[in-house]
Amino acid sequence: MEMFAAGEYPHLLEIASEHVLKPGYDFGNEFEFGLQLILGGLAAEDDRAGRRAESA
Repeated sequence: MEMFAAGEYPHLLEIASEHVLKPGYDFGNEFEFGLQLILGGLAAEDDRAGRRAESA
């Protein structure tokens, strides 16, 4: 965290100090959760775009 100027990335500092640097944090589990969240959102948007195209 020393690489970043004080106040430059407050949200990154918060997530790192409150979660990532704590004992028991499992990057693999968090990555999979985030990836599924993103893929689910993309699939939902694809479905909406398909329905719009069908009704046009």
